Amino acid sequence: MADLPPEQANHVAPGGPGLAGARWFSAIVDDSDLDEAWELTAEPLRLALVQAWLIATGQADTDDRDARAAALADGPPHPDWQAFSAWRLSRWRQGRFRRFVEEGWGLLTLPELVGPDLEFVRVAPGSEGGKLKPGDAVVVQTLTLRFVEDEWLVAGIGRTLPSPGWPPVEETLHSASA
Repeated sequence: MADLPPEQANHVAPGGPGLAGARWFSAIVDDSDLDEAWELTAEPLRLALVQAWLIATGQADTDDRDARAAALADGPPHPDWQAFSAWRLSRWRQGRFRRFVEEGWGLLTLPELVGPDLEFVRVAPGSEGGKLKPGDAVVVQTLTLRFVEDEWLVAGIGRTLPSPGWPPVEETLHSASA
């Protein structure tokens, strides 16, 4: 990474948002390991994902849904973890991230700040490790990372931040330069 400008090198350095986002994405796309990715996921996103699962599977119409969602958002060893994990991974790997599963992927090293503790991290399909030239078009998946307690965590899928609720909703974010 010595040939990268400092802002790009910092983005992909150990402890940086790019590397944290890549670790999360690899756990999902390459390893089908939601347990590992969950450790790299911010709490509001965890809760929103669990709430969406409870709604989608018809399990949200109970008096204890808030407590159940909070307990499951803590991750394994919750009794429903395996069912939730299989459902979530299936939806991502066969849906939204399917192209990355099939074609491989690479991390884009261009940082995009959203705010003082937020940054967009982007991955692109393909694994050739090439460099983009001005005017090149590329399809990307954006992850929103938040700096929480001295580490970068995935806080949103896309250029969004979730707001847990029944149903959970997303707030669209814009880069700081926009």
